[in-house]
Amino acid sequence: KKAEIWAPTQAVSVTTFAAAGVLKTSPQNIKVNTTFLGGGFGRRAQVDYIVDAVLLSKITKQPIKVVWTREDDVEGGAFKPNSAIHLDAAFDAKGKIEAWSHRTVSESPLKYFNPKLLGKKGEDILAMSGSEQLQYKISSQIADHVIQDNGTRLAPWRGIGHGPNKFASECFMDEIASSLKQDPAKFRVNSANNPRTKAVLKKVIEMAGWGKQKNGVAQGIAYSDYNGSHSAGVAEISLDRKSGKIKVEKYFIAIDAGLAILPENVLAQIEGGVIYGISAALTEKITHKKGFVEQSNFHDYEVMRMSDVPEISIEIIEGADRPSSVGELGLPTVAPAISNALFQLTGKRARNLPMTEDSVKELIRA
Repeated sequence: KKAEIWAPTQAVSVTTFAAAGVLKTSPQNIKVNTTFLGGGFGRRAQVDYIVDAVLLSKITKQPIKVVWTREDDVEGGAFKPNSAIHLDAAFDAKGKIEAWSHRTVSESPLKYFNPKLLGKKGEDILAMSGSEQLQYKISSQIADHVIQDNGTRLAPWRGIGHGPNKFASECFMDEIASSLKQDPAKFRVNSANNPRTKAVLKKVIEMAGWGKQKNGVAQGIAYSDYNGSHSAGVAEISLDRKSGKIKVEKYFIAIDAGLAILPENVLAQIEGGVIYGISAALTEKITHKKGFVEQSNFHDYEVMRMSDVPEISIEIIEGADRPSSVGELGLPTVAPAISNALFQLTGKRARNLPMTEDSVKELIRA
């Protein structure tokens, strides 16, 4: 009726109740020792591997260690939801945005992962985070979520909804600036309604030497808020037009996460988030065929190689007297900054992720 668990889990309470459920005992009889995660990113908020160990230990009456193979984890894990996003905006003769509409169509990760966390009307904060444009001067706006169930195993993903939603909205901000024949960086600064938003934008513009033309290299910019924090990123990219490979040469990011109590940890988290974001933006892709995942390991689910990691420059601005979110703050600006830089190089806008070599070749041929 008792169990002691050693596990790299992000969800100690869920682990406790899941183990108690398997053993039909009280949660007070479960002791959980949390080890280093080795990279969690939402995957370790699930407890399937822990339930495996508890069940096997109960059956064998022996201590059991469970390690999933890479193939099991890629094919049998859970995924962030697919999403399609539609945006509309209206602006006046001076270029001030007056109205904004954001619609996300996706499955609901919370409905699969933990329905108790859904809002009173079924709102999914994981899918919709980042959809509201709170830091730009916009008179009227609406953000809504159309839930489309596809039967996929789902879970949180680093950056949650901010990843896909900011990809769409920050690329759209570039399109608006382009249609108004305004510089996309200055347009964001002029559209910001928060001094902290303006501060990170101005800092990253300064860091990147924004606007300086370089042969074969283009810059793109993006901004994101996240749970009380702010970030602005500039990607410098080159493009091999023959292969379609985008290479991020440099990435500049300015962040304001309030009071930085452990600055070295802040830098490490932001750097990790940027690398995670580049990898997801350029190569990482899961496909299904007849209900089964087609990828199995790093040979066909490609993550960023060390040789492709760019020079990353980070500046920390302390804009508040208390700490705010850092762990996922580095990711949301990455994909839109890369896409916006690609537009500067090619005049074509990438509207899908990941921006794989084949998809980029198809884009620039169109």
